[in-house]
Amino acid sequence: MCDRVEVRRSTNRHLWYHARIKDFVDDCVLCSFEDDGDVWDEDRFPLQDVRFPPPRRTLAEVEAFAAAVGDVVEIEVPSSSSHPSGWCVATVLARKDRLYFLAPAERSEGGQRGEVLQPNTRLRPCLSVKGNVDDMQRIEVTVEPELVAWLATPQASLSFRRVESMAVSLHHAEAAADSEQQLLTVRQHREASVLAVGTARAVQRAQLLLPSILQHQKQVKLWGTALETRQAALEQRISNKLQDPICKFMESFLLDDSNVGRFIGKAGSNVQALEASRGVKLFVGDSNGTGKRLVKVHGPDQESVRKVLLDFQAVEETLPLEPKHRDWVSGHNQEFLAQIQKLDVLCTPQAMIPLQLRCDDKAHRLVFRGSRQACKWAAAMFKAHLSYFQTFENIDETMENIISQLEDQGELQELLWPPVGKGKEKGNGGVFQPMGKGDVHQPKGKGDAFQPRGKGDVLQPKGKGDVFQPQRKGDVLQPKGKGDVLQPKGKGDAFQPQGKGDVFQ
Repeated sequence: MCDRVEVRRSTNRHLWYHARIKDFVDDCVLCSFEDDGDVWDEDRFPLQDVRFPPPRRTLAEVEAFAAAVGDVVEIEVPSSSSHPSGWCVATVLARKDRLYFLAPAERSEGGQRGEVLQPNTRLRPCLSVKGNVDDMQRIEVTVEPELVAWLATPQASLSFRRVESMAVSLHHAEAAADSEQQLLTVRQHREASVLAVGTARAVQRAQLLLPSILQHQKQVKLWGTALETRQAALEQRISNKLQDPICKFMESFLLDDSNVGRFIGKAGSNVQALEASRGVKLFVGDSNGTGKRLVKVHGPDQESVRKVLLDFQAVEETLPLEPKHRDWVSGHNQEFLAQIQKLDVLCTPQAMIPLQLRCDDKAHRLVFRGSRQACKWAAAMFKAHLSYFQTFENIDETMENIISQLEDQGELQELLWPPVGKGKEKGNGGVFQPMGKGDVHQPKGKGDAFQPRGKGDVLQPKGKGDVFQPQRKGDVLQPKGKGDVLQPKGKGDAFQPQGKGDVFQ
């Protein structure tokens, strides 16, 4: 504390009591004592009876203190019902280890006198026998009317303590040497003024700091008033909305922070359109640091609120899969899943929650995450897609059986393979091997060999003598030149010759 001193009364010249400065009047220091006047009332002391307290000692310094016989020291005097705590001058009569036998120089306020036995922890070196506080000053700063009420608040007391600390220390080398020899107290004096009392240098610094503190508080008060006004207006608006019959029922859901902008729309356009079309009221909460925001939906009935939740509440659903269905559902490099996710019917502007699809290979299931409606539609599409799996599997088995029977009966001619030639995709003797459905082969040279691997491959030769060797059912052969040689191996291959001399084997 910056306002603590030690004072003595004229009747006890060697007893110094703990006190706190309150004011400086008529060359005397007005001091208060501990317990707020329960022991002693405020009193005035001349400067010669007021001294600075010593620097605070560490525990090691207290325990290391040792006095010799005959030394003059000060012993601690505890507070009582007749006087506050303080220190009394005494002489060391004897010493044993850390215990000292002492003779006080003054009687106590209760009239007691005599030798005492004290440990070294309750002793300290003898300080000045005279007062060493001089050059005291006081200033009074007038406060503007709008800050009068603030002076009596705990926030004002904290601000004054800050001024005291800064004025005494001030955080530069000039104050470092005498920071323990400065006094200052800042407090409310009258209804609309602040009093600063202390040593001259500390008071001068406080006189510079106080206006800035008061101006800052004035700005804070203006901000607080504006905040209260806006908060009241907001609460009134919310109250008006809640009193609307349309807000009879309420439900809420959590929305990811990443989707808030898409949900609200430019200047709130999406929210306004939804409120107008669904007859509801929407309230989007502030971010709470969890990455999600609470969205409240108010409506005239439960059905209106429920429909909004179906559009905006993200859910996760699953569809069981057998291991053999995995490639059929996902497609090559999961292209089929990516195409489904981009369908407009599953990513409507109203949903505002992107549909996410993934195959959980460990649990053998397909996972949907998005709005309830989008997940429902996607699940229906995949169920329909899976319903064709068994049909195509049966067709494959039938075609394999037919090809096997034709081979056994010698009715299926084998084509000499691979053809001789250069090139991989086009040119004389080139080999083309499509890997996906619907691949189109357009050879440009004679003797090109085509070996489709997917259903529904389209063959469009452009030169004479092109050789085709389909291996799956449903391949479409469309030769365009004379002398093309076609060798189907599966049932159901379609041959559409367009020129004379086309050969189909």
